[in-house]
Amino acid sequence: PHPVLMSAVQETAESVGREVVVTGTLRRGEGGSERLLLSLGEAYVHGVGVDWQEWFAGSGARPVELPTYAFQHRHYWPEVSLPGAVGRAVDDWRYRVVWRRGTVVEDAPLSGRWLVISTDEEVAEAVRAAGAEAEVSADVVPGDYAGVIASPRSLDEAVALLRDLDAIDVKAPLWWLTTGAAAVAAGDEVRPEAAQLWGIGQVVGLEHPGWWGGLIDLPAHWSPHTGRLLTAVLAASGGGEDQIAVRESGVLVRRLVRAALTGRDPVRPWKPRGTVVVTGGTGGVGAHVARWLAAEGVEHLVLTSRRGDQAPGAAELGRELQELGARVTFAACDVADRDALATLLAAVPEEQPLTAVVHAAGVATFSDVLSIEPAELTGGTEAKVAGARHLDELTAGLDLDAFVLFSSGAAVWGSAGNGTYAAANAFLDALAQQRRARGLPATSLAWGGWAGGGMLQGSEAVAGQLERMGVQRMQPELAIEVMREAVDHDETTLVVTDMDWRRFAPIYAMSRRRPLIEEISEAARALRGEDRAGEATGTDETAAARLRDRLGRLTDIERQDVLVDLVREHGAAVLGHATPDTLTPDRPFKDLGFDSLTATELRNRLNAATGLRLPATLVFDHPTPTALATLLRGELLTGTAEGVMDAMRVQQELDRMEQALLRAVSAPDMDTDTRSDIARRLRDLAGRLSATDAEAAPATTDSLDSATDDEIFDLIDRDLGVS
Repeated sequence: PHPVLMSAVQETAESVGREVVVTGTLRRGEGGSERLLLSLGEAYVHGVGVDWQEWFAGSGARPVELPTYAFQHRHYWPEVSLPGAVGRAVDDWRYRVVWRRGTVVEDAPLSGRWLVISTDEEVAEAVRAAGAEAEVSADVVPGDYAGVIASPRSLDEAVALLRDLDAIDVKAPLWWLTTGAAAVAAGDEVRPEAAQLWGIGQVVGLEHPGWWGGLIDLPAHWSPHTGRLLTAVLAASGGGEDQIAVRESGVLVRRLVRAALTGRDPVRPWKPRGTVVVTGGTGGVGAHVARWLAAEGVEHLVLTSRRGDQAPGAAELGRELQELGARVTFAACDVADRDALATLLAAVPEEQPLTAVVHAAGVATFSDVLSIEPAELTGGTEAKVAGARHLDELTAGLDLDAFVLFSSGAAVWGSAGNGTYAAANAFLDALAQQRRARGLPATSLAWGGWAGGGMLQGSEAVAGQLERMGVQRMQPELAIEVMREAVDHDETTLVVTDMDWRRFAPIYAMSRRRPLIEEISEAARALRGEDRAGEATGTDETAAARLRDRLGRLTDIERQDVLVDLVREHGAAVLGHATPDTLTPDRPFKDLGFDSLTATELRNRLNAATGLRLPATLVFDHPTPTALATLLRGELLTGTAEGVMDAMRVQQELDRMEQALLRAVSAPDMDTDTRSDIARRLRDLAGRLSATDAEAAPATTDSLDSATDDEIFDLIDRDLGVS
């Protein structure tokens, strides 16, 4: 109806008991499509059929999955800028790995007995020359060692070594030696296979921090100076550096630093053209890349996956890309199969030559390093590793505009449970450096978390845990713009991640020092305890004061019970349990499901509840609710707090004694001897108490000493109000 009639129609319906919705298409000052859509929406949600496909035909819009739960009208996603206004919206996402000059004391003595496994004889000689004993073996040998030095030649050998050492319970600090794993100076030759050992080695350091010594990359040519520097590093192992390169010029240590783009001009702008191959092209990340390439005007997209056009969502993606103007070829091709990949590339039409490759294929697997089976090592790495190697070899003679490899932050800082994945991505970073050394284009991007897809697509639990740790999900449009800028600026390797360092750093460095991130200012402040804004909760001073007051009025046993309940309450909240009943007081936190992330959350909650500054290793050092409550009791009752608590306890006991005296004085049958004994004890107690007060002691002591029993009880009657 006309707006004037809407209220009348509504009243008419109500008068006959009908519930209807009355809407219109026009209102004063609102005659456009927005008003029309709002009215259609009102009708639609009340059950009227609306053909929305007709409305959106030709607009490029596509259906998306809605949540399965009712809308709560709360926003959980940050407001972000769209592409074209990237600039400083994402400068904080860019990082790179650099090497800094390290400090060691050359010719420092090395002591103890060291197990040297599968290394060149020069290593054992250097250990002996530094003053230590070296037991050389091709295999692991039981014994009590100051450290273990090994040079695994492959991932299989590295994992087997870990298992063998674990089986005979040799947990001395383990150092892996590599050659060619890192390019730390001009002219360094990189071997991607060696770099894989650094990827998985960092994961060992996260999963077994007390066992891990570190990674040391040696120069291609050994010299006596190399041996002295190596043993100096081993002798200084207590300093915490665990990613080290030894070169003739000295020792270098690995650091992650910011790599802001601001102020830098493009070196060779990338304008997608001809044919571009995207491996993993129907997956979450690959599909985002394909949409961007099509929107940028590429003529032909070749999207590979194992299922080709039968992959989930392929048909819809194909229609969308064609509407953007690109011709699309879905190829069922396993990029780990070199012959199949060669056939695919040979079929690229001459009129639309291959100009770029984006290698986004990969498989994420999750298991701790001691549980990795040989089949997982192969299956978890072949798509990324073999695929990248084959693409490199088969396109080496082509004049490509871009050769982009999608790596992961797991290869940069490690990721517990992702040893195979970290190793595979470390290979990509090293391959990019190797291609550059051969004069070929290459850009490897180590990604953090992606929203709307990625390697963790379908694993919301893992993605959610990473986000709680501080690895925040990036909007795909912005992430892809960073990819383009990285190619424009001729980057070889770049880390792209949206990190909440205030949250990530304390968790990452919970069990041992992590020098890798110490040059990032926010991380450094968090590690020093200067910036707690990233923690889940701040200190509730009122609640902490109430807790202290309550504890002051309880016995030790009662205090322990209260604090055990406090730990269980907050522990249950962290784990998402409805009640703390499942957290039995003497069951280990590890068995209850706590990990480094939930341990940190519990620490933050207890800090807020108690006003204390508890260590990040809280749950690991005090492994049960009972043990943790005992720690809290000790911390809350130390120093000034203990004196206050004791004073409050004395007041409480005096209150009880007063009540007992009131009853005693009022009792008619109290005998004389009992009255005398009570009076004497009161005089003694008052005398000792007054002796601590120089001003009050003389007068009080004299008067009490000279008082008779009847005078003492008269005093009690008067002071306690007994008539």
